[in-house]
Amino acid sequence: MRDIRRVHPDLFDVEDAPRFRKIVDQSSFTLDLILYLERLLARAAFEKALGKTEDVLQRRGLDRQDCVEELTQFYETYGIAHAQGKHQAEVLIQNIESQAASQARSYSR
Repeated sequence: MRDIRRVHPDLFDVEDAPRFRKIVDQSSFTLDLILYLERLLARAAFEKALGKTEDVLQRRGLDRQDCVEELTQFYETYGIAHAQGKHQAEVLIQNIESQAASQARSYSR
């Protein structure tokens, strides 16, 4: 997200942020979906670290692998992970999940 945030700083962490679709021309990939998937994976990792048994991904009819595959495509499109950078994308996603789990462990103390 750092790379996308650098390009579009006005679209992050602001009250009533505009929809990202407005800035993505002729692409089925939207920044809205990237944020949604990253936040969803982070939330799943956070809740798992808290010991919750219900899976937020399953509640939405998704599974982790589907989210990872979609994010990998987005990351490749935006140059965050190089073409055929599946391993690189997986590492980025694992970092998101690891940070969320770490926050949960800090939160539960």
